[in-house]
Amino acid sequence: MQFVEVSGGASFTKTFFEGEPYAVINPYKGCQYGCPHCSAQIPTRASYPGYKWGEIVEVRKGILDSVERNSTRWAGKKIYLSSLGDPYQPAERKYRITRGLLERLADLDCHVRLITHSDLVLRDLDILKSMKNIHVGISLTTTNDFHVKLIEGKLPSSDERVETLYTLGDSGITTFLN
Repeated sequence: MQFVEVSGGASFTKTFFEGEPYAVINPYKGCQYGCPHCSAQIPTRASYPGYKWGEIVEVRKGILDSVERNSTRWAGKKIYLSSLGDPYQPAERKYRITRGLLERLADLDCHVRLITHSDLVLRDLDILKSMKNIHVGISLTTTNDFHVKLIEGKLPSSDERVETLYTLGDSGITTFLN
């Protein structure tokens, strides 16, 4: 696994959920999970052609300062984390960029929607509970763990993901299954 740490600011894109525009913030480009059906592999492989999908992650360390510097731009906005890699992939344990983003976005009263496969999201339950407008989606392709291991071998089990969904919901977080 190769990590490329980027200290500069990051670009922000736009997407839509249920007809509503959201600004996309990507703390990482690439994903350690390397799911074969993920749409993020195309832009990542284009940026890093010498690597297979799931072998390289661009760590966007400068994004925290960028959001801080442009805080008035983000205040009250609808934000999606993230379209180029799971915001709670294993690298997040070390880099804590998603946590830093949530702290900043909570202070700006943003409407945040994030999607993950990982129970690592529970680490940030303190911040999530403090946010007025947060929606957390858990991706689940199948509940058959044989198939999970076959096509999504690096992901938490389906049971772990469902339990994460329940824990978030029981904590008052608006959740959805993706």
